[in-house]
Amino acid sequence: MLAVCAAAVDATKQPDVNQLLARYQAARGGEDAWKAIQAIGYTGHIVSQNSNTPELSFLMLLRRPNASRFEIAGQGQRSIRIFDGHHGWRVRPGSERGLDIHAYDAQELTAARDSGGLDGPLSDPQSKGIGVTLEGPDQVEGHSAWRLRVTLPSGQVQRHWLDARTYTELRYDRLSHDGNGKPVPVSVYYRNYQAFLDVKVPLTIETRTAQGQLVNQMIIDKVAVNPHLDASAFVSPANVPHHGGVVVDATH
Repeated sequence: MLAVCAAAVDATKQPDVNQLLARYQAARGGEDAWKAIQAIGYTGHIVSQNSNTPELSFLMLLRRPNASRFEIAGQGQRSIRIFDGHHGWRVRPGSERGLDIHAYDAQELTAARDSGGLDGPLSDPQSKGIGVTLEGPDQVEGHSAWRLRVTLPSGQVQRHWLDARTYTELRYDRLSHDGNGKPVPVSVYYRNYQAFLDVKVPLTIETRTAQGQLVNQMIIDKVAVNPHLDASAFVSPANVPHHGGVVVDATH
């Protein structure tokens, strides 16, 4: 009992939300280090609980202010999702080159615009139209934590947890959608933080259901800070002669 009490956050010493966000930013490398990053690339693999696709490779590219490209490949098929900051497109697995491109629907556009960009919703949230308030002390997998309420530009609310000792992000809860488009809550856990150049990122991102059941693990194998990116990376696939050609270098 004494050990549990000692490990708990002292609510009488509760910091304000701005102090917490400053400590969070410092824990991941500092504001200046992140501002120096104009683009970042991640490659790795996804271990899924879906027995039909137990492991897939992925490429994720992020570019300021809010562009992204996410590719998943496996079993001879590739899925691509692209957002240029205003418009988005997806290419479904197994489609013929350039023939199965779909514009993002309203739900997908909202999620992309809510993402918080390259450095996420807790970095300079006010400039992104994101509201953050401190709800109080909490626990995440035995870690003392501070729980934040994060209101995104769309009005959607998420909960984020910062480690009360290290101030790195431990977990956040968001809405996902099942195969029928029905909203379902999920929890995302960040693990295995490592430093790359001047910033620190988690190399394991784990998604679980609201009941705690593991859905998948995204394991990052390589990180590229300010890589050279092919000009086609963030444009509609309909305007690109082929779907290859995305160049990522400066990998660490």
